[in-house]
Amino acid sequence: MEPNLILTGFMGTGKTTVGRAIADRLKRTFIDTDAWIEERAGKSVAAIFAEDGEDRFRAWEAEACAAFSEPQELIIATGGWTLSPAHNRGLMEQGGRVICLTATQDAIMDRVGAATDRPLLAGDDRTERVTALLKQRDAVYRSFPWQVNTTDMSPAEVMLHVMALYGAITNLAEPDTFELPMRERSMSILLGADLLNVLGVMLRARGLRGRVALAKSQWNFLIMDIGKEQRVQPNSEFLVYRDTSLVAKARVTTVYPNSSVADLVPGFTKSVPREGDTVVLKKM
Repeated sequence: MEPNLILTGFMGTGKTTVGRAIADRLKRTFIDTDAWIEERAGKSVAAIFAEDGEDRFRAWEAEACAAFSEPQELIIATGGWTLSPAHNRGLMEQGGRVICLTATQDAIMDRVGAATDRPLLAGDDRTERVTALLKQRDAVYRSFPWQVNTTDMSPAEVMLHVMALYGAITNLAEPDTFELPMRERSMSILLGADLLNVLGVMLRARGLRGRVALAKSQWNFLIMDIGKEQRVQPNSEFLVYRDTSLVAKARVTTVYPNSSVADLVPGFTKSVPREGDTVVLKKM
């Protein structure tokens, strides 16, 4: 039995739309936890909030997480705050892989600013409310290792990124996630086995593009293309020029699957490359 695919994240990031599209593509059952709750409660989420209170709704969410804690090959879209309690999150992670969808505040307001079925947005100043909720929830959303930034993507593009990420991580153990404070924001650090094999698809899903160099050891690097062009290939070489003179080169020895990450034979030194040098990829 394949693990469930669970989509979580703030309202307006595309969980339900993308979840339904993936379920149709994979011929799997789609579950929206809010709809699941409404069916069992006999009333809408808005009515539960108004008549029974938020605590009762959160209790319903816990019941939903318990119901889907085993692999059932489901595609599940959770409520925006369903997986905040560690117990709920643990239950869902038992049954599948959780991918958190993100978007900028402007994108979220464009998508839900006029919605009438969002109890947490009740009130006059919805922008202020969204700002407060995002600030409150940021640390929790950032703690999910697998993420897709939906800001500048169509639902079809998000679907493809989610499916690629889900396929890459299905057989991986969940990595540990740490937050390193850095001025206004913090940096997420993932610690786990075999992450290099999925690094490219992870970073592309987060909206990153271009080529990056990652320090592997003191003078050995990983070079990665995040995009469709200029893919690094085995036996390619990176040439370092200073003015017009070739001062160093390093040969690609390994390209990791799904990621375009490449090991380099140690060929760079403390002084090469340095600021002002030009690094050129020479394909073989």
